[in-house]
Amino acid sequence: MGKRGTASTWMIAWVTCRVVRQVRVGNMTYYVGELELAHQSTDWFHVSLPFTGSVAAASGVLLTVIIIICVAYRHNTRESERIVRRMQTQMDALEARVANECKEGFTAYLLTYLLTLLYCAGN
Repeated sequence: MGKRGTASTWMIAWVTCRVVRQVRVGNMTYYVGELELAHQSTDWFHVSLPFTGSVAAASGVLLTVIIIICVAYRHNTRESERIVRRMQTQMDALEARVANECKEGFTAYLLTYLLTLLYCAGN
């Protein structure tokens, strides 16, 4: 009933319809003949095997590339977070050292000032 094209024309399908025509006039029936209609239609569901394989392979490669990009992005994000945490720890340690040095310096200055006042008051 339908005939398909070759592999090079895989998108084209020929649909053929054959109808027997009779004419009836009163009690008499006349056979007119057969009418054959053929038209070209597009068959979107019939694709070649190499095309299907190519689409599947391209989709697989694209999916693999996307997964690799996501893994690399996640790795870089974690590495950046580690660096920020390390720098924050170093900044906290530096602030603590500066605070201790300031406290010791101020204590030494205050002690020197008080001893000078005591010495001067004693004379």
